[in-house]
Amino acid sequence: MSVPPGPQPEHFPAPWASDWGEDPCGLWQGLTYIGVRPEFRWIPPGRFLMGSPKDEYARDDDELVHEVILSRGFGLPRPPAPRPCGRR
Repeated sequence: MSVPPGPQPEHFPAPWASDWGEDPCGLWQGLTYIGVRPEFRWIPPGRFLMGSPKDEYARDDDELVHEVILSRGFGLPRPPAPRPCGRR
């Protein structure tokens, strides 16, 4: 797995970050507050397709495939249960 393409954040690490790094999934930052430490993954700006193909099993009618454009990157909170990068 490689680091997602696209611009890096303007300020890394952010002033609030208690720890940070880069791994095969990309850049991440942690924030420790009163013993709780969520982690945030950098999602760069870019384009991607969202939705489900018409022939996908259990697809709903409102899941049309459409292009999404992110004009700015953002930090996405990482799920609490650890999983390999890009896997569900």
